Amino acid sequence: MRILVTLHRWWGAAFCLLFAMWFASGIVMHFVPFPARSQTARFAVSEIYLSSTLGEVVLVTTQNIRLANYFGSIAHWIYPTALRRHTELWSALMWWLSLVATIGASVGVIIGLVRLGTGAAYRGLQRWHHIFGLIFAPFLLCWIFSGFLSMDDGSIFFEPDDLFRKLHSFAFPPLTTHPRLRSSLIVGLCLCGLAFSLTGVVLAWRRLRSFDSQG
Repeated sequence: MRILVTLHRWWGAAFCLLFAMWFASGIVMHFVPFPARSQTARFAVSEIYLSSTLGEVVLVTTQNIRLANYFGSIAHWIYPTALRRHTELWSALMWWLSLVATIGASVGVIIGLVRLGTGAAYRGLQRWHHIFGLIFAPFLLCWIFSGFLSMDDGSIFFEPDDLFRKLHSFAFPPLTTHPRLRSSLIVGLCLCGLAFSLTGVVLAWRRLRSFDSQG
């Protein structure tokens, strides 16, 4: 158990800011998705993308959409231009980071359940992290895992990737027919994940400072 606690502690110190960014950017990208390719300009533009072979309009965006995407889809997918040109490298990076997130969340759930059974007491911020973690962890863990599966590309699982993407984005009935409910659920989970991640950052920072003071 001590090994799991140490692993969870340093895992959080290394990756909690990344996880917080994922949850925060997930809220933005839900309301302002990455621009889809289009051959028609349906709104006032700041910028038009043309096909290099046919010269046709393939993408139309506005300055506000591009700005929002820096805090949404581009941040969430770790999708800067220099990286997105290397599809295989980007896919491998996202696969491993998704796996890291899944393992980190799983370890946290195991520790939370064991500590609950042994009656180990937490105080202050650790107590809130523990209690709300046990309440919302099943939902967040399933959501994180579906995000990992959406990046699998058949390496481990053989189901269509679109199925996992729909599960991750809650794009299935009856949520597709109740957009407000779907939005509330997604934003709520993102806020919970953001809270867990930020409390993890604070707890990890406190631990690092305690090591520095002891040294």
